[in-house]
Amino acid sequence: MAHSETASQPTLAIGRVRRWIVVLTAVVMALIAEMVATRFGRRPVDALRLLTVFLLAAGAAWAHATTMSQLLDRTAVELRGFFEANLARSKDTFISNVSHGLRTPLTGVVGFAHLLGDSPVGTQQREAANMIVSESAELSRMVDDLVVAAQLDAGAITVDLKPTSMLSQVDKVCEFMSLMGAEIGIDLQEVDLLVDPERFTHILRNLVANAHRHGKPTITVRGAVAHGRYVIHVVDQGPGVSAKDQKDMFGRFSSSTFGSQFTGSIGLGLAVVAELSARIGCQVSYRRIRGETQFVLSVPLADAGSATAPQRIVRTPSSIRQPHAGEAVDHSVRSVS
Repeated sequence: MAHSETASQPTLAIGRVRRWIVVLTAVVMALIAEMVATRFGRRPVDALRLLTVFLLAAGAAWAHATTMSQLLDRTAVELRGFFEANLARSKDTFISNVSHGLRTPLTGVVGFAHLLGDSPVGTQQREAANMIVSESAELSRMVDDLVVAAQLDAGAITVDLKPTSMLSQVDKVCEFMSLMGAEIGIDLQEVDLLVDPERFTHILRNLVANAHRHGKPTITVRGAVAHGRYVIHVVDQGPGVSAKDQKDMFGRFSSSTFGSQFTGSIGLGLAVVAELSARIGCQVSYRRIRGETQFVLSVPLADAGSATAPQRIVRTPSSIRQPHAGEAVDHSVRSVS
């Protein structure tokens, strides 16, 4: 409401000027009335009578002007609030409609790029097709961020918590990020988490995409049970975020304040991570340790008692890299109980 109060100051100033004008007008009218009465033979009034007439006229005028000023001020505040609310709804509706509208052509672009990459074409054409797939995947992720941000603003976000396999979520993220050329290693304990699968995938994907865009290889997703929760570390070898920028890094559109290392994004990725995490009972934080940039996600377990001896799964980045057409696929997985 601070903006409305600030915006109403001109209205209050106008109200004060109006009150003084009304008072002065009342004084002038009282003096004219006395002059007219004197001219028609009535003896001049004494100072006390003139003062009484003035005070009555001024008091009535002041009360009227004050009431009108307060009424106008409340009306101005209400109108401003009404227009701001409508503007926010229009913005959210516009973003949501545009974002949903972009998904259909994006699906077609990615599909045809895959067909082109799988067809018998030359090396340059295949590289171009892979570039189309990579950029389309990044654009698709941005569109998803816009949709979720609009839903969060409108209070229309839904959450469905259910037991979800950690490995299945990581596999989805790795498959998506491979379209963008990211190579991701994993070292995690396989357990069931109590999350909304769709929202959790979005959170994890944004953290990995952030490491891919702003960090340096190798990107690793580590996960283990600790203190009754599941703790995930998304790690890269990038330079990290300066101390002065860390307090704003989970805010919306904060990428513009971080300098050149944060260019190429719309500034919603980490903000969406923070807001979605709060909705599904997770906590996200950032730290820089031993030359590594780490985003840490604490997630509730579906059943804390069942995680006494979870299976550990380790994969190197090369074993889950998305191959180009014609390349052999290496699905080697090392599991340690």
